[in-house]
Amino acid sequence: MVSRNYYLVLGVASNESGEGIRSAYRDLAKQLHPDHVGPAGAAAFREITEAYDVLRDPSRRRDYDDSLRTHRTERRVSVRRDLAEVRPSEEALSCRFARNFTGIGVPKGERVEALDVEIAISKEEAERGTRVCLGVPVFAPCGACRGRGCDDCGWQGGTEGERPVAIDLPPMTGRGTTFVMPLKGLGIHNFYVRVRVRVDQTVEPTPRATRTDVQLRPLR
Repeated sequence: MVSRNYYLVLGVASNESGEGIRSAYRDLAKQLHPDHVGPAGAAAFREITEAYDVLRDPSRRRDYDDSLRTHRTERRVSVRRDLAEVRPSEEALSCRFARNFTGIGVPKGERVEALDVEIAISKEEAERGTRVCLGVPVFAPCGACRGRGCDDCGWQGGTEGERPVAIDLPPMTGRGTTFVMPLKGLGIHNFYVRVRVRVDQTVEPTPRATRTDVQLRPLR
């Protein structure tokens, strides 16, 4: 059985105090509330609220902690939301993704570039191993213009969605590991993803990364 790790969702340690959990939730809620980021942030906001509702209740938290000891956990991240750095801009990134699906405005000699995503996992996750579900932007041809570009699709030729792919992390020693993932299986030829996994800083104060190539496995 795979379940989400609520501590990782809120970005806190498994022994964080109740006040620390409340503070982390408030900070994330300000960033992810749909009133601030629009409908695109609704899923992330529901996720942090679900995590907070469980961890703020001492009884539910004890039951949840017991379940973590027996169940494998899952960390959900997004290429768009969890990029370590966006260059040159989010708009340019979106247009580059879209070109894979529309073929519009592809520069000559466009090369494959890396997208760096950082994921922090807890000591318990590192010891047991976990699964990362990485949301990758994908596009579908616009129904109105069939990919040619129009007002309905902002002249991009398509509409954007997100498809989750799975990376299974083996038990780790506490050192950092980088997973390199091609995206050709999703029809994306001008990007690949580097997922940098690190254990909580109290466990991994001076990480030294190793590299592992992994295969893309879209979730059904």
